[in-house]
Amino acid sequence: MKDLKSITKQLGSKKDLEVNLPMYSSRMLDLYNKFSQIKLSMNYYTVNEVFGESDMKDTYIGEIFSKINGIIKSGIAQDGDVFDGVLIQQTDTVRNDIIKHMEVVTSYVDKFQIYEYVMNRIEYRFDEEEFSSEYYENRFTNDIMHYIIKDKETVNAKISEIIAQLPIRITKAKFYERIREAFTLYREGNRDSLDEFVYMLRTVSMLYEPQGFTTDLPELFEIYNSISKVEFKDITKEAYDEIHDKLKYAVDRLTHISDMYVMLEELVNDLYVVLLTKPYAFEDDNKINNLKDNIALINAYALGESDELDIDIVTQRYTEIEGKQEEIYSLISSSDFIIDDYKKDDILNSLMLDKQFKILELAAKLTSSSIFIKLVSDKTGEEPVTEEYIDETFAKLVNELDNLFEGMPVIVRRAVMSNVIAALPNFFKNIDELQSYINVSLSQCNDVAERRACVSLIKQIFESVE
Repeated sequence: MKDLKSITKQLGSKKDLEVNLPMYSSRMLDLYNKFSQIKLSMNYYTVNEVFGESDMKDTYIGEIFSKINGIIKSGIAQDGDVFDGVLIQQTDTVRNDIIKHMEVVTSYVDKFQIYEYVMNRIEYRFDEEEFSSEYYENRFTNDIMHYIIKDKETVNAKISEIIAQLPIRITKAKFYERIREAFTLYREGNRDSLDEFVYMLRTVSMLYEPQGFTTDLPELFEIYNSISKVEFKDITKEAYDEIHDKLKYAVDRLTHISDMYVMLEELVNDLYVVLLTKPYAFEDDNKINNLKDNIALINAYALGESDELDIDIVTQRYTEIEGKQEEIYSLISSSDFIIDDYKKDDILNSLMLDKQFKILELAAKLTSSSIFIKLVSDKTGEEPVTEEYIDETFAKLVNELDNLFEGMPVIVRRAVMSNVIAALPNFFKNIDELQSYINVSLSQCNDVAERRACVSLIKQIFESVE
């Protein structure tokens, strides 16, 4: 019998498709099942441990974990009467719910990041230590340029990184001009690409508020609402400390919530693949099959159906499969390109493999590093970008930004503009233009506290790569 490597090689050369495609589909479905079963078992154990020590049991996160436990019980821990298709649909619903709630978390992170930027530039108002402008005015630009151009492969990333920390003193008109220039890069593309770019700009500029922003995390919304009303211009040390403490609490809380959602989404992805591929799995590896018993033990404990979890039995089974996950992943990752090569080929219909390849395509997405990846694209098509569409989209974005900036404290507006500028594609034509931009940004800043913050933050960037 051919091994997967030989099958993949022949499919890459379009050889013996009638024989190789069915064998490829069968082997890969089984591998995805085994790989995800191992991950599910291990991740389930970890999530259960973390959840036991978490204060999230009575929140929506607790509801999600409860739903996952129910699906695992019906689909894996016991042979119930629930049809796998129903369980797959339930899993898909839970997965999409996590994504929606994670969008809210991400939106809060984006907004609080703006206020962290503001607070960093205010911090040194309350520090009486003297600041020498000699380095700032004479050598700082050279150090920045050296950092940026030292490694040619990372120049663009470093430009964005530095621009995000430079004092920003450009006019709104110039700011909008930069955005308009970025829009022109999409003239040869399709609308979906431009729409994705605009969505990204709306997230980094505090414009985007997903459904549930005001209701999902009431405690954090209250903090955000209170900070958004601060003027900042003549802020006192006491008020600064209070906002600083609120921000720290909010960021720590968001990190914890985000970590929980990430763990749950990984768990759901594993579960999804196991359920999708279960009808095609080979029962030929007893050590991997034994993991179902681990899943059942963890499930009973998580549901409160058993008082304790036998750690010795659980960990012994993990020891028995040591290295197996990496071995299977190596086989999958060296062969999964065939899925993309053939997923739209008419031969799949003639061989009745279209369903299997759709499952393989889903499994590939669910096991990728992009754990929140959309399984079904919501793109509307490849309609080309016209000059009229660019004008309309740009005008709409500018109108939103104008409304956002109206009444906003100058320092917060500058933070938003800095975040957006840093997110734009590299707009410098050459090194001289970049250096000129840096010089102008530094020289036009007369706020000593902001100068000190700029030096401190950019030096931290330098030190992080040393």
